Amino acid sequence: MRTSTFLLICSGIATILVLSVQYLLQRLGFYPPYLDWIIFDFIKIAFFVPIVAFALNPLNKKLRDRRKIQGRDIDAEEMYETESGFLSLTEKDK
Repeated sequence: MRTSTFLLICSGIATILVLSVQYLLQRLGFYPPYLDWIIFDFIKIAFFVPIVAFALNPLNKKLRDRRKIQGRDIDAEEMYETESGFLSLTEKDK
């Protein structure tokens, strides 16, 4: 899948992971209440997004290779994609 979509999915998985672990720890009585501030949630999610992306990167690579075999090269399409997501006739500047 495209890089932006991949990172969006990874951030969603990291958010679900952090919130479910917090809920589980609260139910078990191990979670201190002072860590319930929203800023800590953002820090924890920002910490877990690269970890989830690193773990799911081989799956994304297999998906890209499979799509390339089927005739749709996402890497080549991203070279011609504009910032708004549309395809251009000219290659974007590097």
